[in-house]
Amino acid sequence: MEDSEQQEQKRRVRYAVVGLGPVTQAGVLPAFKNAEENCELAAFVSEDPLKHKKLGKRYRVSLTYSYGDYDACLRSGEVDAIYLAVPAARRKEFALRAVEAGLHVLSERPLGLNEEECEAVQKAAAKKRVKVLVAYGLYQQEGNAKAIEFCRAGKIGEVRSFVATVASQARPADPRLDHPGGGALYHLGIDAIHVARKLMGAEPLEAYASAQRGTDGKAEESATAVLRFPGDRQATVFASLANAEASSFHAFGSKGDLRCEPAFDSDAECRHVVTIAGKRRERGFDPREPYAPLLLRFSDSILQGGDPAPGLSDALADVRVLRALERSLTEGRPVKVQLDRPVPAAAPRVPVKREFAQPLSRASGAGGTPFAALGDSKPAPQLKKP
Repeated sequence: MEDSEQQEQKRRVRYAVVGLGPVTQAGVLPAFKNAEENCELAAFVSEDPLKHKKLGKRYRVSLTYSYGDYDACLRSGEVDAIYLAVPAARRKEFALRAVEAGLHVLSERPLGLNEEECEAVQKAAAKKRVKVLVAYGLYQQEGNAKAIEFCRAGKIGEVRSFVATVASQARPADPRLDHPGGGALYHLGIDAIHVARKLMGAEPLEAYASAQRGTDGKAEESATAVLRFPGDRQATVFASLANAEASSFHAFGSKGDLRCEPAFDSDAECRHVVTIAGKRRERGFDPREPYAPLLLRFSDSILQGGDPAPGLSDALADVRVLRALERSLTEGRPVKVQLDRPVPAAAPRVPVKREFAQPLSRASGAGGTPFAALGDSKPAPQLKKP
């Protein structure tokens, strides 16, 4: 029996979760229950002893460390990988220390504040032969993935314009407004920028941003970004931490258009409205829990080999655009996006096959009417309760 248990543990990647903020508590930690196939929640790293006690009891985690004891956690031999959820300004530091210790890193987005920070982690990971993945939860929502696939397949023709809105209401003293590494673009706009790049199938040449600045040295509360792509195509993104919750994107092509709402990492039912040759069709997609698929997919790559998409070069491209927008805010003019290497434009396809990709409960409403152009969705059994 002991040999069987040891073999089972060897097939699991042991994670230390670094940073225990609200998103981590609400999404990441409960997801480990649905990722037991190859994941184990082994340790917490946080400065809050009350969180250690409360969450340790809830999730039966006995190994807890402060940030000052982080290196002891990495050297303990009790963890194989970290889930990195500290503020963006500290991600490079924590990621590099984990990589240097030979641990794999699954990080919240963005991985760093600028290209140099991301590249430093990328080079260190290659040298140490460990894996680093940036957690784009948007691909786990079928509505987002299908929209990208649909547009990339040319169903609405060449995508010529893209408009996105993503907003939420920040609470008082919200750390997402802390500078550097804070603000609406870094925390919310990054997903819309990523989708714009995928739908356009190219990298933006020029970026311009305007913003409603925060007070007392805080980062921008709201910002509008305009990206110019090859062929005089354009993407416009409005991101806000000061407005009612909203998320959508609208792609306009030479043959038709597609609207996706809510979009990105929303936990509500997503609806597509597609108009092609004057014919309007709608379809609904059940929301899916995003973190368990990320954990399972990343752990698969560690245990079985391979590199899960999107890769670090793709994540670096998003940061490069964010930096251009930041420069535009500072200089008050459009700026060139510095592209020093080609970046894959095709959207990574994440097949929905396992039991983790299942619909969350919905308060009301049935799914939309399927239509052949987007394929049929299939119902899946309920998630195990954490």
